[in-house]
Amino acid sequence: MAVEKLGEVFQFMDSIGFGETVLVEYTSPNYTLDFMVLLLKRYADDRGYPFVVDDHLDTLHVINEHLKFFGVRGIFDDAFVLKTGLFYKGLKA
Repeated sequence: MAVEKLGEVFQFMDSIGFGETVLVEYTSPNYTLDFMVLLLKRYADDRGYPFVVDDHLDTLHVINEHLKFFGVRGIFDDAFVLKTGLFYKGLKA
């Protein structure tokens, strides 16, 4: 993505209000989600925001492994990760 286009994406992200939800739809089975998360991480880093991930069903691990395939390592080392959607046998509520 060209720098000017990345700036446009960041400008759009700046317009999103606190608590608003944005859905990103993609139709082909590719690495779109992985690179979207990478883009969000860069946005948070550039703006000095903490990067918080609601990791539902351990999806972040899959994304992290895909990014390693492309040579991106340690990108989520400083992220705050909330694990949700898991069930452990023997764990009582």
